[in-house]
Amino acid sequence: MAANSNKHGLTRYIPAIVRKHVRRRCGFGCVVCGCAVITYEHFNPPFRDAREHRAEGMTLLCGHHQLESSKGLLSKETISKADFDPYCKQKGYSNQTLDIGHSRPELYLGGTDVTICGPGIAVNGEMFFSLKRPEIRSKKWRLSAKFLSPDGSVACEIRDNELVVNSSLFDFEQKGTSFIARNQKEIVLDLDLTPPNILSLNQYYLPLDKGIVYIGKRMMKKPLSDEEELTSILEFRHQDGGTQTFASCKFSSEGGINFTLDNGGLKFGQIPL
Repeated sequence: MAANSNKHGLTRYIPAIVRKHVRRRCGFGCVVCGCAVITYEHFNPPFRDAREHRAEGMTLLCGHHQLESSKGLLSKETISKADFDPYCKQKGYSNQTLDIGHSRPELYLGGTDVTICGPGIAVNGEMFFSLKRPEIRSKKWRLSAKFLSPDGSVACEIRDNELVVNSSLFDFEQKGTSFIARNQKEIVLDLDLTPPNILSLNQYYLPLDKGIVYIGKRMMKKPLSDEEELTSILEFRHQDGGTQTFASCKFSSEGGINFTLDNGGLKFGQIPL
């Protein structure tokens, strides 16, 4: 029997469809406290006695409560009650404090460097990302942002370094340093944080008048070559069919960066006062 298998030969690998079912049932966070950084916990029966990865017998716990469970400090009865009425479903969201450091965070939109953006990034004058200087007590920069689903509802937000995830999403998954939101068809948000000071928006559809800004990846020709490679891009897609693509660019403005439309194209300017 493998070292990472139980007495019935069941391995630790949990099929993706089972993990997704557990995430959605639990509201994408620890059923006890709502933390969005989770582990998958077998509780009925415990993993040592399980013969299969059964979604109904599994739940989500944060690292703290999973450790308490493994040490016998959190009872299976308490876990079972929390699984029946998950914290995130009660509150409507899961959350996680992001590790933002003492220096100004580096910000990337699809590979485009927008770190020097003053108070933040706006769309038609309305803030999309905002940055605040550290408070005296914490000495940490404060980052806020709001990400919408294609239907216009809020998928998740960052509120002064706290990630808040809508529990009514189709799916939300935390993998390593990435946070990934999905609708029924595709990834709608892929956000990656490399503590303490790099935040990359790897995939997102940002709505604009008469089009969208796609932040993501696309096959493009290498410089001075006919070969293609998958490149991170920031691309405006006009509703009439035209596109405008930015790859490996850098935009900076001490007064903030403002996305606007100008003669059918995407324009970067300063946030209006």
